[in-house]
Amino acid sequence: MRHLVYLLLVANVVFFGWKLFETQSPEPLVRAMPPLPDNVSRLVTLQEQQAATAGEQVVTDLETLTAEQPPGAGAVLQCQALGPFLAVDAMRPIAAELGELGLQPEQRQVESKELVGFWVYLPAMPREEIRTVTATLEDYNDKEYYVGKGNFISLGTFKSMERAERRLQSVRKMGLEATLEERFATQTSFWLDIQSNGSATEQLQRIAEGNSSLQLVDLACY
Repeated sequence: MRHLVYLLLVANVVFFGWKLFETQSPEPLVRAMPPLPDNVSRLVTLQEQQAATAGEQVVTDLETLTAEQPPGAGAVLQCQALGPFLAVDAMRPIAAELGELGLQPEQRQVESKELVGFWVYLPAMPREEIRTVTATLEDYNDKEYYVGKGNFISLGTFKSMERAERRLQSVRKMGLEATLEERFATQTSFWLDIQSNGSATEQLQRIAEGNSSLQLVDLACY
């Protein structure tokens, strides 16, 4: 029994000493590899070789593209429009002439509103009121009116603002609240859009100057 106690005591001392040794052991040393001799090449992995090859290909492609289209090669592109033409038939001979100059004009249709005059009228009203208003006009011996289908009364159309305002004032003196309104007409015109390197500018200006109704205007290139 005494020997067993001594044996257990020795075992505990050995275990405690081993634990103390582990906690005080230094960290493993990391040794730097000596540099390779000049006549020895470094081992290159497959991934490193593929990445280098791809980078060289991008540089080669960029150099080829720069050689074919150097910077500023498209800076001389000029975009212009010639018009307006009021009819397609009037535009076709000019388009053919531009084609002979090596240009490829594109046709563009434009819808615009044009002021054509002024209108004096009485807005729509009930039919019984129309009889009262027309009786007032007849009393003043005013025959320059007509009743429209929408129950309005037109008091005249005029090309100038001055004449329209005189008519407006004369009707208001009769006690009628007339209205003056601008009249517009929809105008359809055609243009030829042209892209060039600027070499045909003189010919385009000559064509525009040869027809007083045409203009040559600059456009933004897209």
